[in-house]
Amino acid sequence: MREQFLAELNRMGNWPAVPVKIGVANGVATGQGNGIKPGDHAVEGKGLSILGTHLYAQRGGDNQIVATLRLVTPPPAKEVPTDDLPEIDGAPGGTLEGFGILADKLNEQSPILGLKTSAHIRHHSFVPSVSAVAIRDVTTDADLYANIDGLNPETSELDHFQAGLAERAAHPDDHGARRLDRRADREPGLGTRWSQPLVEGCDQRTRRVADGRQVRRTGYAQPQTGGHGADSEENTPQALFKALTAQGQQAP
Repeated sequence: MREQFLAELNRMGNWPAVPVKIGVANGVATGQGNGIKPGDHAVEGKGLSILGTHLYAQRGGDNQIVATLRLVTPPPAKEVPTDDLPEIDGAPGGTLEGFGILADKLNEQSPILGLKTSAHIRHHSFVPSVSAVAIRDVTTDADLYANIDGLNPETSELDHFQAGLAERAAHPDDHGARRLDRRADREPGLGTRWSQPLVEGCDQRTRRVADGRQVRRTGYAQPQTGGHGADSEENTPQALFKALTAQGQQAP
């Protein structure tokens, strides 16, 4: 799916060249996985209607059985193989309690239906960190475990990126803000401040300065004085990073 997305993006001319592209992610930036190993037993059907149903963490390689499925039908359960998929369930990144949600929903049903289920693993990687911040040339399982904090910024398709927001929210510093400052350092003509709507909203696509003019190309407001203008501390990249990490801290 990622390869298809990148191919479609390339067909349309690749990443936009005009706006400044900023990516942030809650997933860890250290390359540390979530502990799930390929082939780990994730879900087991224990009710009479689904005995023989099992889900496993994704294995790489050809003809890998990732599930055996049975619903009411006579044994044996149907095997579900995959070919050449990445071992993504344990990769560093944001997680989703997909296995747990499935088990909880089945266990909510009437016991007479025989759908009792155990989730031996509740969560799995949902969006790998390297994907969330658009690291280039992710082609192997090892690439999923890249130490993003140690990468050259030029390895991303984005102008600025920061992963590990959930961790950094608990241990704030200005590392991310310094990274967001780099483009301004390289191109001083762009200005060095962030518009107030960007600080307040973080996800607003339309960014306007106080006089109503749209901030094009850079996302930076032109210098102003007083209130929430460019000289206000609320408009600095540091303030933006604090707002982003605050959002990460609030994330479930």
